[in-house]
Amino acid sequence: MGLVAALAVADGAVGAEPLTTTTRGPATYVQVNGDATAEGPHQEVLLRWRVRVGAGGRAGMVRARFSSPLDRPAAGPWVRLPAQPGTYEYAAPHVHWDARMGTIRLDQRVGGHAILERLSGRRAPDVLRRGAVPVHGRRMAISTVVELDLDHDRAGDRTEDRTDLSVAATRGTGTTLDITITNKGRRSADLPLLHVDGPAVTGWAPACLPPRDYGPGRIPAPGDCVLPALSRGATFTVHAQLGEGDLAATATVVAEGPELAPADNSATSPPS
Repeated sequence: MGLVAALAVADGAVGAEPLTTTTRGPATYVQVNGDATAEGPHQEVLLRWRVRVGAGGRAGMVRARFSSPLDRPAAGPWVRLPAQPGTYEYAAPHVHWDARMGTIRLDQRVGGHAILERLSGRRAPDVLRRGAVPVHGRRMAISTVVELDLDHDRAGDRTEDRTDLSVAATRGTGTTLDITITNKGRRSADLPLLHVDGPAVTGWAPACLPPRDYGPGRIPAPGDCVLPALSRGATFTVHAQLGEGDLAATATVVAEGPELAPADNSATSPPS
């Protein structure tokens, strides 16, 4: 390789932005992030990567390689990085990612790019190495785009893991509410969660699964039932035992991703 640069990345203030011009021809930059912390790994999936380019470089072909203790090493495709100043964004392999523990390698096949640097606001551990001479407090302007992946299917829960669930609710025998959930979407619903409003629920048949992590603002509460995963086209029926039979009951179902057609996510059954 023509040039190997190792650097560590941490959040910090952005100050002056000098340039690092890679050598023309083959080169590799290695971006080493910080160690694991007591917070534990994040449940995130890598979607894209960005790089900021300044003036004075030459266009060429680059690719980004990613390695993390959370998943297997993976490489993105070779892409053309222009010489014009700007921020460029490219697809990344969908791997589980924690920015505090991952390593990014930027391979350059041809070109001589002017990649921006930032002041990190910290002396350590942010170090850019040019040869054997460390330059403290700098990091490359290379970043990643991630999303939560609570069901660990390597699809971003906000923009990619879109589900299409529907629910029907009818009164059964006595104070029983019969609820049927159908997955009409093209993806599996790995974390379906059912909620009943109205009369108190005193029991479920079959029994609900143990509570699990549904992300910010989605902690299972009274009236909730954690359901098993639903594959494409699958239907699941659960019976809720209601404490009172003279109140209308509304059943609502959600999953790990935003709904494609939310209008049929709730159904109301009148009092018995």
